[in-house]
Formats: sequence, C-alpha cells, structure tokens
Amino acid sequence: MPIFLKPSTQYILLSGGETIHGVLRMLSRQVRLLILTIDLRAQLVNQEEIGKRIGLTNSWALDKTIRQSSNFNIEQLANIHRRLLAADLAIKKGEMDDRLAVEILVAELSAA
Repeated sequence: MPIFLKPSTQYILLSGGETIHGVLRMLSRQVRLLILTIDLRAQLVNQEEIGKRIGLTNSWALDKTIRQSSNFNIEQLANIHRRLLAADLAIKKGEMDDRLAVEILVAELSAA
C-alpha cells in the first residue's frame, strides 16, 4: 500500500500538529501530482522535464513520486480524488465531523 494511504501516516501527521484540512490538502496534492506524472510518463517525458512541469525540484521527492505513480492507474487516482472531494465537501457542509471523515476516507482507501 502506498504510504500516503496508510492509516498510520494520518495519525503521525495529526499528532505532529497538522490539521484535518492540512491532511486533506496533502493527500489531494499528492494525488494530483501522481495523475500528472502518469500522464507525462505516458507521453515519454523525461524525469527532469516531469519535475519541471509538476513543480517538484527536489530530486528525492520527484523520484519517490515517479516510483509511486507506477502503483496506480488514472482511474484509481480519479476515484481517490473524487473521494477526497466528497470528504472535503461533507466536512465543509457540516455533514460529518472532520476527523471522522478523514478516518473513514483513509480506512476506505486503505481497504481498496
């Protein structure tokens, strides 16, 4: 399971002072970067150019993102993105407690 979906990562972030909205923002950003990376790799764009286009200048972060992108396809990431959006909207509309929404989201994504 990719690290950004591990329930333990969520607890580390929250115990380190990150907000629920911060966790959702990080997950959304990572999913977006993975989608862009998959698309650029399909176009046979080289690693350096991928980094420039997605805004990752740190080579370690870029390498990790490229490796992580091979664990998914666009459909899986689009589904994760939709679930992130649904959780964010449920929180913002007051339909669900923010912490519970993220815990359910992470549990569902970890099981998928």
